[in-house]
Amino acid sequence: MALRPPARVRGFCQLGRYHNVEVEDNVTAYLEYANGATGVFVTSTGEAPGTNRFEIAGARGKAVIENNQLRFTRNEASMIEFSQTAKVGFAKPEVWNVEIPFENAPRRTRPCCRISWMRSWTARR
Repeated sequence: MALRPPARVRGFCQLGRYHNVEVEDNVTAYLEYANGATGVFVTSTGEAPGTNRFEIAGARGKAVIENNQLRFTRNEASMIEFSQTAKVGFAKPEVWNVEIPFENAPRRTRPCCRISWMRSWTARR
């Protein structure tokens, strides 16, 4: 399944909140997808030291791109199935972690890698 645009978007922005500029310098967007998935995008010029982070969470785990590193946490079981059968409330499945540095990767390849990875992450098996 290819990545699809969100079915609905709610956006909030502020002009000149932190700087004397005529463009948005504080933006939050809430995205809803046809399959029920949600996403949040936040950007601001008014925080220091700031964060540059891209994160995707799903039933089988989570991937985070931050500080020139891809961290992948894989759930041993689907969180949805695990939660439905767990004997204790808020229990979590066992996980394994993978850290993949990519500081020497050319900048132009990163978006392509993210898109390819996101397509494989969202593909139905």
